[in-house]
Amino acid sequence: MCSRTANGARAAILTAALAALTLSGCGNKESPKPPPQIIPVPTLDLRVAQRGNELLLTFTYPTTTVAGAALGDLESVEFWELVREMRLIAPTPAAPEAAATGTTAGDAPAAVQAPAPTKEDLAAIDPAEFVAAAKLRLTLKEAELDDAISGSQITARFPLEPLPEPAPEPSPVEREPEGEAEGAAAADAPVAEAEAPESDAEAEGDSEPEGDAAEEEAGEEGPLEKVYLFAIKTVPVRGLTSNFSNVVKIVQRRPPPPPAELEVEPSASGIVLSWKGDEEAAPGDPAKGQGHRIYRRGAQARAYGEPLQVLPAGFSRFVDATAEFGRRYIYTVTAVALTNPVVESAIGAEHEVQYEDRFPPPAPTNAIALPEAGAVRLIWDAVDDRELLGYFVERAEGEGDFSPIHDEPLTDLEITDRDVISGRAYRYRVYAVDAEGNRGKPTEAIEVRAP
Repeated sequence: MCSRTANGARAAILTAALAALTLSGCGNKESPKPPPQIIPVPTLDLRVAQRGNELLLTFTYPTTTVAGAALGDLESVEFWELVREMRLIAPTPAAPEAAATGTTAGDAPAAVQAPAPTKEDLAAIDPAEFVAAAKLRLTLKEAELDDAISGSQITARFPLEPLPEPAPEPSPVEREPEGEAEGAAAADAPVAEAEAPESDAEAEGDSEPEGDAAEEEAGEEGPLEKVYLFAIKTVPVRGLTSNFSNVVKIVQRRPPPPPAELEVEPSASGIVLSWKGDEEAAPGDPAKGQGHRIYRRGAQARAYGEPLQVLPAGFSRFVDATAEFGRRYIYTVTAVALTNPVVESAIGAEHEVQYEDRFPPPAPTNAIALPEAGAVRLIWDAVDDRELLGYFVERAEGEGDFSPIHDEPLTDLEITDRDVISGRAYRYRVYAVDAEGNRGKPTEAIEVRAP
C-alpha cells in the first residue's frame, strides 16, 4: 500500500513538472525570423582604360554583403552606360596678378601653376543624370562571367568605333598665299555701293551671330567628342542586386600604334624583352608619349591582367627577373599615350617562350692558391646565379689531366687540399654547377708548388 502511494506521488510530481515546462515553452515562443537578404556591397573601385579601340572596365570581385557577411558566388554583373557628345574646350587661364602689397610684379612670388584639366575634368555630368539616363549595355553571366575573371579581378571589354582619320594638310602647291587670293578676289569682285548699317552695334561688329552663323562659330570652338560613362551592379546567387558602383568616365582618343620589332629572348638573368624605340627620347620625356606597359600571362591564361611593369618614355628594353624556370609565358608590350586615364595601343606582337634552365653559371673570379705547410689552400669569389648549387675544385699534377678532389659540391668559398707531396707542381681550377646540373666554365689553371 505504501509503495503504491509513493509511486502515485512521484507520478503526480512528474506530471506537474512536465506541465510547467510545457507552459514555460509556450510563453517564450517567438515568430520565426526571415533569413537576411543577400545584397552585395556596392563596388567602389571600378576603373576604365582605353586599349586600342576598346574600353576595359575592371573591378575587384565583391566578397561581402551590406550586412557584413561573406558573399558567395555572383550570378551576373550588369554594366550600365551613358554616352554623351560634348565640346571639351579648356578655358584660357587668367594671368596671375601680383598681390596688392606695394611689391612689383618682378618681386612677387611666382604663382603656383594649376595642373591643366583633363578632358574628363571638362566633361561635367551630374550623377543624377547618369542614374536617370544610363542604359544597360551588357550583362555578364555564366561562361562569359567566368571568362572575365582573372584572380580577384573582373574585366569587361567594350569595342569602340575607330575615330575618323584627320584630314591631310594641303601641300604647299595646293596652298595659295592668302594675300594673293584676297587681292585676286577683290580685283574680280564688282564694285558695290556702300550701304548704311542698320545700327551702331552692327557697324562696330558687336552684334550676336544668329542661325547658321552661330552654329559655325560654335563649331570653331572644337569638335564634338564622345564621353563614355559607366557604372556596374552585381547580382549574387539567390540574392538581390546591389546599388550602382562608382561612376567612371573616359573620352575616346586616337590610340598610338603598338611598338615595332618586339623580341623576347630567355637569358640566365631572366627573360629579355626589346623593341624598336625612339633613341632620341630621354627617359621620362613626355613629348615622346608616356612610355610602355609590359604584360605577361601564363600560356594557359585567357587574358592579360595588370601590367608586369610600367616604363617611362625613352626605354626600349626590359628584363623580367621574376620569371621562373620550367614555366611557359606569353609577353607583349603596349605604347602609352596617356596615364590618366590610361590610353594605350592595342595588343600588337605576342611572343610565347618556354623558360628552361639551360644556362650554366659563370666562372668563379679571383681564384688563388695559397701554399701552406703540407697543403694548398684555394679561395675564390662567389658566383651570382640564382640556381647555384655549389662549386667543384679540380687538380692536375704537372701536365696531367684534371680530376676533382672532392665528391660533393662545395657551398663554401674555399678548400684546403692536404693530399699533396712537398716539392711537386700542381695545377688547380674551380667551376660552379647549378641545381639543374649545368656546369659552368672553369677558371684559368692556377699553378702552385707544394711547400
